[in-house]
Amino acid sequence: LGWTGSGGATDLWRYDTTTNAWTAMATFPGAGRYDAMCFVIGHKAYVVGGSTGGPPYKNDVWMYDAHQNTWTQMNNSPVGHVDACAAFAIGNHGYIGGGDDGSSSYNAFYKYDTTTDTWASIASYPIALAPTGNSRAFVVGSTGYVCTGTINYSHTLPSGYAYDTTTGAWTEFTNMGANGIERGYAAAFTIGNCGYIGTGKDSLGGMLQDLWGYCPCQNVTATYTIDNSSIQMNIYPNPSSGLLHIKYNVLSGQDLDFRVTDMFGRIVSTYKINSQEQEATINETSLSNGMYFYQVMDSGKLVSSGKFIIAK
Repeated sequence: LGWTGSGGATDLWRYDTTTNAWTAMATFPGAGRYDAMCFVIGHKAYVVGGSTGGPPYKNDVWMYDAHQNTWTQMNNSPVGHVDACAAFAIGNHGYIGGGDDGSSSYNAFYKYDTTTDTWASIASYPIALAPTGNSRAFVVGSTGYVCTGTINYSHTLPSGYAYDTTTGAWTEFTNMGANGIERGYAAAFTIGNCGYIGTGKDSLGGMLQDLWGYCPCQNVTATYTIDNSSIQMNIYPNPSSGLLHIKYNVLSGQDLDFRVTDMFGRIVSTYKINSQEQEATINETSLSNGMYFYQVMDSGKLVSSGKFIIAK
């Protein structure tokens, strides 16, 4: 999807990380659009609303099945004809909220149940002027973190708020202004047990290029740089049945922390790797088939990360 400069696009492309190649997939059957919200659950992506060039915005919902390469229209979104919402997925549920209709902004949030194709209202975003400006979110564990966006397109979101699916409540998790990282139109993603935001636009219209990492388990907000010069790591076979061999070349004399997380950022295993041995084996045969991620920490510093697939 996206905007071509003259209209909304409907094409979809798949990127293969192994071959570094792109493949055209089934064309989106709805109206071409940009600013659509999206959340992913398993092998299905849910595309919600978007703009065809201005208000009134769309409120239709489409599900893309990556196994079948097909699109299916689902029940419409309850947020109405609202654009630039925040969206994320936790477990079997998708979450969307905030946004504006071209003249007013909203702070209502909703939960989508993929098994029943139904929407339910949840606690509203905790500030009256909800984030617009392509608000972004990342997920760590059972919590969604809405941390970028603008207020009425003129002021950047002053604080980040987290929605805990266990308690059903929002809490402020960081003061964006205090850290100097408030922004709209940013990128946000999760790797392992940390969330990341970067680039975007500040309240004066300046384009940004910094990247920040937030790790709730460590209660710190900091910049991260993966120093690939300090460690070379090879995990094989990949895919595997769960018995993984690791070869590495470490310049540091410290032992390494090796952490495995699932697709939802939940830590499933932790290991200590002896930096002097240069080789290790981990047994993850008890894990279910699927994709997993690993992070390697050296004295608290992220030095390597990647993914592996278990296919028994």
